[in-house]
Amino acid sequence: MKVENILAKVKNIKKEFKKREIPFVDRHTHTITKYTKSFDLPKKIVFGEIPIEKPSLQIIQFASNVPFDEIAITDHSYEIILSKNTKETTQIQKNYGEKSLDKYIEYTEKVKRKYSKTKVLSGIELKVTSLKDFDFLM
Repeated sequence: MKVENILAKVKNIKKEFKKREIPFVDRHTHTITKYTKSFDLPKKIVFGEIPIEKPSLQIIQFASNVPFDEIAITDHSYEIILSKNTKETTQIQKNYGEKSLDKYIEYTEKVKRKYSKTKVLSGIELKVTSLKDFDFLM
């Protein structure tokens, strides 16, 4: 299906949400996973440059075109935060080590500025079912 057709269908869904006074939001969008290269970062990074035109953000671009009322970047904590109890699983962890979370926050701020037409929230999916789930931070 062409992007234009998908866009039209989603805009119709948005209209239905609005009729029912339901915000049109997506609060669970991943930009990185352990199965990808994170931000598709090369091994050497030019200081201050983090590419934000990558396939992982096509959904943010799409949401901006609809436009969604808001969309959230909600990546897994264990794929961003690198502490002594976690193993490097993503390229961002390999590139930035313990500064991965700081770089991730910088990245999400750049995304917010780039797609300012839609409110972009940034967060982390903790997948907390018990306090034991925080062991990776110790």
